[in-house]
Amino acid sequence: MNTVWQWSCPTRVVAGAGGLEHVVDEQRQGGRRIGVVVDAGVEATPAVRWLREQWAGWPLLALEPVGVSVADVGALAGWLREQAAATGLDTVVAVGGGSLLDLVKLATAAVGDASLPARLSAGRCGVVGLPPSIARRPGSTTGPRRILVPTTVGTGSEVSAVACTRVRGANRLVTGEALRPEIAVLDPAATGGLPAAMIAEGVLEALLRVLGPMIGSAEARPVPDAAALALAGELVRLGDRLAERRGDLTGEAAAAAEAVAAAEAAAGDDRLRASELSAYTHTSWALAGRDPFGGRAWYIANEVATVLGVRKMPATMLVVAAVWARAAAGDRRFGHPERLAPAWDAVRRAARPGLGGDPAAGIRRLATRWAVADCPPATPAQLTAIAGRTVRAFGGGLPPLASITHADVVALLRESLPVAVDARLAAVAS
Repeated sequence: MNTVWQWSCPTRVVAGAGGLEHVVDEQRQGGRRIGVVVDAGVEATPAVRWLREQWAGWPLLALEPVGVSVADVGALAGWLREQAAATGLDTVVAVGGGSLLDLVKLATAAVGDASLPARLSAGRCGVVGLPPSIARRPGSTTGPRRILVPTTVGTGSEVSAVACTRVRGANRLVTGEALRPEIAVLDPAATGGLPAAMIAEGVLEALLRVLGPMIGSAEARPVPDAAALALAGELVRLGDRLAERRGDLTGEAAAAAEAVAAAEAAAGDDRLRASELSAYTHTSWALAGRDPFGGRAWYIANEVATVLGVRKMPATMLVVAAVWARAAAGDRRFGHPERLAPAWDAVRRAARPGLGGDPAAGIRRLATRWAVADCPPATPAQLTAIAGRTVRAFGGGLPPLASITHADVVALLRESLPVAVDARLAAVAS
């Protein structure tokens, strides 16, 4: 089937050591009035220290973006409006992880559209599409320009047109060109001190982001497919290289080995490469023309992470394995076997030996090799809660998981997550 598709990613990317200084100096010389928003957890990083020391007169706001809510979006939008009135602020430099960058993207969009917070809270769907009417266009004056500086690896928020926020205790994925930043800075000074394990999880997140939509899209697209497979290979090679540096030592030597490996994995060149590849998953043609809801595992894993209180990748890995197993078995609601086969072949060719021909088992082995943390056990009650939340936000006729039922999700979770014995039932049994 031939369909018309379009692709645009106008974010300017500046990458390399000294990138932040270069961009900020450029903006300053251009007469921009700059405000700084930083994640309070990274105030001690070289990037933030430099901003404070060199430009002490700029308005600066430090935030703790944990569970970013719609109220947080409104509050930051209000601060930006106040600073625009008081200082003429027209550009925001944001330094932080994916949650902080998402918050800044949503708040700057809300500066130009006061109805945005209400729009984010409406309805039950866990995916909110912003209308083209609030898209930011070149030369737009509806809200400050955004210069986003990630301090973590994996989300690619600094270049993407998506963001997450929490509504009534659940994550919502917001999409729209109004969220796409003007400039992204990939500077290894901003990711200094990032633990090796978090770099590996970021590489894995980027790998699954590029493969999930390919596997979940029925139609083959030669150019985007080639881009996706090449990018997947680069990500796998980088992940394996990081794992090799961490070493396979155990026992008494483990503590010393981990300290050395963490120092090596945190080297600026590796962090920069991981950042570049992560951003490229959004900016290349690898995602062009895909089913917009092709990454089925994300929607379920999102609720697993929320209910169990774990990071994204430990939750995502087990769900991805189960989703791929269903796709390989021919259940096209979860993915397409003829799309999964070349995707997994690209991973195997790039990886060190030992992953095997079964994609579901192999992706688990890859996560173990890269030292991704295990997902904790879930009680039967938690499994039921995860399934209910998933269907309420993304299924029940809604596009992301339209044909997937509550029973389907429960069955998938039972197969993929380790199950803990409910303490009350254990007490009765004893």
